[in-house]
Amino acid sequence: MSQSPTEQGERPEDGYLDAFAELSQRIRDGQSFSGHERNCAFLNRGDGRFADAAYALGLDADDDGRGVAVADFDGDGDPDLAVTNRTAPRLRLLRNDLFAGARTLSLRPTGDPALGCPRDAAGARVEVELAGGRTLHRTLALGDGFASQSSIWLHFGLGADGEVAAVRVRWPGTGGVETFTGVRAQGRFVLEQGTGEAAAVPPPSLAAPLAAGAPPLPAETEVARIRLSQPLLLPEGLGFESAEGGRVALEELTDAGPVLVHLWASWCAPCLGELAEFAAAGGKLRAAEVTSVALSVDKMGDGRASEAEIAAALQATGFSGRAGYADAAFVGAVERLVEEALYRHRGFPVPTALLIDKGGWLTVVYKGAVTPERVLADAAKLGLGPDVARRESVPFPGRWTGDLFASHPVAVAAAFREGGELRDAVEHLQGFLAEHPVPPGSQLPRKQAAQLADVHFHLGDILAELGERRDALNHFRAAERFGGGAGRATLRRILALAEAGELEDAGREARALLDRSPADPNVLALCGDIALLENDAAAAAAYFDRVLAVDPRYVPALVALVELRAGSGDPGVRDPGAALRHARFLMGAPGADQNAEFVGAAANAYRAAGMAAEAERALARARELGYEG
Repeated sequence: MSQSPTEQGERPEDGYLDAFAELSQRIRDGQSFSGHERNCAFLNRGDGRFADAAYALGLDADDDGRGVAVADFDGDGDPDLAVTNRTAPRLRLLRNDLFAGARTLSLRPTGDPALGCPRDAAGARVEVELAGGRTLHRTLALGDGFASQSSIWLHFGLGADGEVAAVRVRWPGTGGVETFTGVRAQGRFVLEQGTGEAAAVPPPSLAAPLAAGAPPLPAETEVARIRLSQPLLLPEGLGFESAEGGRVALEELTDAGPVLVHLWASWCAPCLGELAEFAAAGGKLRAAEVTSVALSVDKMGDGRASEAEIAAALQATGFSGRAGYADAAFVGAVERLVEEALYRHRGFPVPTALLIDKGGWLTVVYKGAVTPERVLADAAKLGLGPDVARRESVPFPGRWTGDLFASHPVAVAAAFREGGELRDAVEHLQGFLAEHPVPPGSQLPRKQAAQLADVHFHLGDILAELGERRDALNHFRAAERFGGGAGRATLRRILALAEAGELEDAGREARALLDRSPADPNVLALCGDIALLENDAAAAAAYFDRVLAVDPRYVPALVALVELRAGSGDPGVRDPGAALRHARFLMGAPGADQNAEFVGAAANAYRAAGMAAEAERALARARELGYEG
């Protein structure tokens, strides 16, 4: 589960966003939102303690429950439960059947605005005094649970022999206390403010009785049509090896119109069937100006088929479109984009087809076999605007709410960046900024300003990675402006200033921040990074030591100290024992053995400590992961 931050920094929302991102990734990986925690129902024992009676009551479902509402759905006088879940069933209705002879009462207070109480009577407190002297209390609440609203009818359980002696309502506002007559057990009554007389109403009736049943679950399938509500622009230069030799850039094909890419394998019977269907429908596809491309994935596997065998299998289907071979770069680039757009994406099966609109916009993903009729229907809806795209992306009619489902530009840019397409990431973020100009002196809503700050920050970070430090500085300044001042954009701007050679100015700003926040690990780490750029290893090590004194798990400081203590030429800084200690602590983190930087740093620590065999193994592993140090 995600954890709430234990400390509040300058941007406390960052901790929540990071935790939510980790939680989202777990859901994408197929894990439960709450770790399969069963529902609880607590019984008041009457002695100040509670017992979990969920199992005995049949409420302990493993459902990832979220909201719960109480209402008398079947009109029998007792309260039933409706529970919403993140997993199937999305809604579970739990019918309550009281034992024979149990007596109940349902009351609905209704206010009179002329008497100072709104009609909904939110906050009204109803007291039911029983003949034996016991008094029951209920308060009418609006929004009485997480994402839930129970019935505004207040339920009272009177026991087997409870008789009503008096009913009083404490009205919110200036209504005072009002006593009502005419209330009796086993009834439903409206308590209208100012009347003093309860009005009986009949219970609700159902067209059919509520019966227990299991939710029908669809069979698992690898077949799915995914129409993206916002098409994704494929990376520039993305291409494939042609079966005729040479390399073909996908944009050369999409410049002329839509392209349907089939990912298939010679050993896959559904793939061959799909290609045969599209071969038979070739005339219709050409009339719709859709270009078909069949890309074999055989070369990505264990080499089960030669090029001759692949060509023979394709020829047997009658397919006459373009043909070639998919590689890891092609499939990986598309998958990274799809992973950002879909909450749950488990890779592409074969066959998979990709409908790419003119200009290189990935619009529809077909997992599993698809028919020519389905593709032609989708192709007819290309280029008709965002409203059509959104409407086509859902399997049911409904109304969309503004930009609720808008892709965050940073998420798409992050997918480009992860695949090494830094220029595509820059162009995507620059395109977003061009589409969302901000007039000078405008006062933006907080949400919009925060998004612009995020875009400028990440754009600056990518430009700095590309070595375009002056442009990066400008975007970090913009991130500061939209973000409302000091924060991560300020720290990153100062570091970019130092990386651009303005060490004196950067050092002065960093020290000023440190004077204001002497125990802030982020500021201390910034000072350490600037000291490294100044080639002052001793000062850098001192700053990073101070970071770990505040936060022993601060990863950038741990990595920096491993490298400094293992490889510094300054005898006052070099300390192989400390380097090894930090490296072992670092490698104890979950997933550390999958991080090239961590494993490479550990290799350097092993080497400095004279552990040659361990250093050699760690370095080999680091290079497998892409380490270049």
